[in-house]
Amino acid sequence: MESRLTQVLAIWGAVVSTIAIIWNIVRDIRNKGRLKLHPWIGTFDNRGYLGITITNRGRRPISLKCWGIVKEGEDDYYEDLNLTLKESQSIDRDDQSALPLALKSIYVLDSTGKKWKVRRWSIWKLKKQIKQARKGNSMA
Repeated sequence: MESRLTQVLAIWGAVVSTIAIIWNIVRDIRNKGRLKLHPWIGTFDNRGYLGITITNRGRRPISLKCWGIVKEGEDDYYEDLNLTLKESQSIDRDDQSALPLALKSIYVLDSTGKKWKVRRWSIWKLKKQIKQARKGNSMA
C-alpha cells in the first residue's frame, strides 16, 4: 500500500513540475514586443498614397528605428521613426509619393535590428487595390 502511494505521489510531482516548466518557457517566449503591420491606401487631393499602421501586440514596449518600402528595381524608401510603442499602442505612417505598382515589400526595423515585414498575402492584396485604383483613374 505504501509503495503504491509513493508511486502516485512521484507521478503527480513529475506531472506538476513538467507543466510548471512548460508554463515558464511559454511565458518567457511571449513576454516581448511583437508588431502587427497593416498596409493601407489613402487619398489626398484625388491622389493615392501608401500608408501603414504599426501596432505593438506584445507585452513589452518596443523601440522602432524606421519603416520602409522596397520597390522592384529601385532603391529602398525609408523614414526614420525613433519612437517607442507601449503595449497595445499603434501609430500610422504614410508615404505621400505616388502608389508604387512595383511594390515588393514593406518593413519596420526595431532597435534590436529585427526586420518586421508585411506578409506577402497583404502585399498581393495591396497591389491588386493599387491596380484597381489606377484603372478607375481615381488615383494617380
